[in-house]
Amino acid sequence: MDFTIDTREHRAAIDTAADALPRREGILPALTLVQIEARDDGVVTYRGTDLDFSIEVEIKGEVTIPGSTCLPGRQLAEIARASDPASRTRLHLAEAAGAIDAGNSRFRLAAAAADDYVGGPASLPPGTNEATVPSDVLGAMAARVAWLTAKEEGRGILCGVLLETTATSLRMVATNGRQVGICEAPVAGLPDGVRCTVPPQLLAAAERHFKGRGPVTVLFGDTTVSFRVAGLTLTGRTLAGQYPDYARILPRAPGAVVQVPTATLAQAVRRTATLARTQPNKAVILRAENRSLRLWTNSPDVGSAHDQVEATILGDPVTLAFNAAMMADVLDVVSAEEVRIRLHGPRSGILLDGRGDDPIRSLWLVMPVSLESLDCTEPVAVAEIVEPAPLAAAA
Repeated sequence: MDFTIDTREHRAAIDTAADALPRREGILPALTLVQIEARDDGVVTYRGTDLDFSIEVEIKGEVTIPGSTCLPGRQLAEIARASDPASRTRLHLAEAAGAIDAGNSRFRLAAAAADDYVGGPASLPPGTNEATVPSDVLGAMAARVAWLTAKEEGRGILCGVLLETTATSLRMVATNGRQVGICEAPVAGLPDGVRCTVPPQLLAAAERHFKGRGPVTVLFGDTTVSFRVAGLTLTGRTLAGQYPDYARILPRAPGAVVQVPTATLAQAVRRTATLARTQPNKAVILRAENRSLRLWTNSPDVGSAHDQVEATILGDPVTLAFNAAMMADVLDVVSAEEVRIRLHGPRSGILLDGRGDDPIRSLWLVMPVSLESLDCTEPVAVAEIVEPAPLAAAA
């Protein structure tokens, strides 16, 4: 194998392919490799995988000798980033090593046979339950829910993001058991009735690499899902199992509905959380009443925190508690200037609606913390100390 390519294009391609490689320690050596294939038609393909999802990048180069090999992906990406961007990169095999020449720089990396590449999910052929989704819609939906999946490997199907389609809409759902995120966007021309669960890293990669690249072709297979734009394909293996019926845990008939500026509430939650971190559940108590939300926390060993924000409230007064870190994480991904919060009482989840002017409907559920284990006393403001009037001078 021997080809020459623009260094900037080479760097972008290897950075993208290596993004699929696992980041955890103690992985199989084969999972550190990126496969590179140069064809006689001038197309050079870079492939990387973590077994659950894969990335394939195609660019044009000057191929002298067609062939393929495997090279350490992270090291090859570091070399590309360190190379002169104005140069051209030549990559060829020499004595069981990959030789990389870029400008005045020369590098050699231990090469492996192309067959040493572990594979991962293969991209789907065109026409397989195919639809087109705007890249900004796909990226925005991924950013709002993909981070909510369970992180423990033993959680099975909860480690993935549910994709559901109708002929006119795409929905994504993710939950870790303590928070739920739901996004739905109007998208025409989708295959009706698709329901599959994909790894979150597939959607996170789509958010990073598809931004500003136009419409994304989505292909739904029996065991895989592919996202494709010109020269770039992301493919994820679907997770086995039945996703929970998330609609059953969404509370109905709220006791109060609150409309509040998103940034204002997020700042108040963070301020109160400075002391809530000392609590076992990082609990903050919230009271919706009249025209304000009052937030407080009590720590017997540290002290107390109290905050208040103006809000529009419809309904009866409600008091409940939530995990400050979980609420702050949700507020961080609400893009609307104002968030609508439905409060259902101390034993029901808090439902946040952050649609605003965005055509993507977004809902998040944050499960409550039990009030019974907390000191619910609301801190009282310290009265202002009035200086006494000076004594009159003696006559």
